[in-house]
Amino acid sequence: MIKLENAAFSYGDKQPVLAGVNLTVEDGEFLGLIGRNGAGKTTLLKILMGLVKPQVGKLENTFRRAAFISQVTGAADMIFPATVAEVVSLGLKYKPFAFMRRADWAKVDQALESMGIRDLRNRAISELSGGQQQRVRLAKALISDPDILVMDEPTTGMDSDSRDEFLHETLRLNKEMGKTIVLVTHFLSDLQGADRIVALREGKIYPHGPEHCENREAA
Repeated sequence: MIKLENAAFSYGDKQPVLAGVNLTVEDGEFLGLIGRNGAGKTTLLKILMGLVKPQVGKLENTFRRAAFISQVTGAADMIFPATVAEVVSLGLKYKPFAFMRRADWAKVDQALESMGIRDLRNRAISELSGGQQQRVRLAKALISDPDILVMDEPTTGMDSDSRDEFLHETLRLNKEMGKTIVLVTHFLSDLQGADRIVALREGKIYPHGPEHCENREAA
């Protein structure tokens, strides 16, 4: 699905964030990516999604549509007063609520049902736990039927129960629904069930190992 060859990227005159990165993502794969803060993980994700072009190297991809899920903390779509259904509806190309048709709301309900949160449909998003909010964001991503879900430290700030619940749903999306997933985290324990795990260190990709983790106890 994605093939990145000898990619390099830097911001201005600073030391390169990425240098000589080679990475593939196979169709239907659950790929885990670990690395310390400042290792360039977010930049790499943006390149994989085609949001940023590598300054050196080559990117090939075959996906039609990608969805991005980041941390709950500071998420713009969770700040304004809105219901769960309204937030999920934003996945329909940010269609204004006033122009939503019955068929559109049916898609919203289907996405909520797929994540097991239809009972939260009319709840205010601000009332939900971190784990529930991330499940809402998964439903928002799924409503557009993406080929690949790219997640940037999605469990940050969650308690252990919410974290386990979210990771269970993520694994289900991959194993039962066949969604390709790339998940970035500091913790190897977030990647149980992943098909492959790699580490980003000093701007390059390596096979994973405990020495690449931010928190070894959690790994």
